[in-house]
Amino acid sequence: MGKIHTAEAMQGIKVDVLMCQDVSYRSGDVYFAVLDCLIGRMPGVMAGIRLKKLSEEEYLRVDAEQIFEFARLARNGTVDIEGFDPLKEQTELAELRTRTKHKGWRPKSVRLSPSQATPSSISPGFWLLPPAGTPPADIQIMAAHPHIFWDGDGLIMQPPTAPSTSHKTGALQFRIGRLQFLLIFGQVQTPMGMKPWCVIEQYSGNVVLEQWYNQFAVASQPGVFYGSNHREVRPPRGWMSMKMREAKISGNRDMCLMQLCA
Repeated sequence: MGKIHTAEAMQGIKVDVLMCQDVSYRSGDVYFAVLDCLIGRMPGVMAGIRLKKLSEEEYLRVDAEQIFEFARLARNGTVDIEGFDPLKEQTELAELRTRTKHKGWRPKSVRLSPSQATPSSISPGFWLLPPAGTPPADIQIMAAHPHIFWDGDGLIMQPPTAPSTSHKTGALQFRIGRLQFLLIFGQVQTPMGMKPWCVIEQYSGNVVLEQWYNQFAVASQPGVFYGSNHREVRPPRGWMSMKMREAKISGNRDMCLMQLCA
């Protein structure tokens, strides 16, 4: 697992790893770390984990059940069996299971927080999808809150990795066709674990998105709801309906897909 330094156990283990930022998280504090450990039967493939930055030197392992497979690829796209030095800078490495490429790898001495004895997880992103056959460009985003975590190009809201005490993740004001909507979404605790929910209602023209978000009372059950009273489980006539499901996407990220339906 890289070069391990002697350190006080209560302060965590200090280790040299090869790291690059996981740019799919807009928070900027999530990284991939390659361990000096071969994985599988194919030469040149190293094991990797995902870390969250707590401070300049201290990191916490997240999604502890996930092990990634990193390798350097040859020009023909196959694994370079000569491998790479996990303690030297690398221009580009590929994660083999998802075939995604990650750039800018640099060695770094980090301290793995002892608090990782209780595994942490990264909150899922929320991805707004257009109706089948409709290009994403047909969705016009009027406002997003919190704006800092909104990816307007991908139509994804990626919440911060820090633990949240709120069941609300974000809200959108958007137009599709002639209709304009307010959409709020998040997660609630259920006997089956954390589950996503969303509420969509037609925009009336007399509310500011951030104010609506702050004053919104969260539904007690997961699922899709129409109207602010949370009791309408079917869209009113003339509305756009919506489906929500959980999925894994590139990089094995958890994502809640919010699919609009014509």
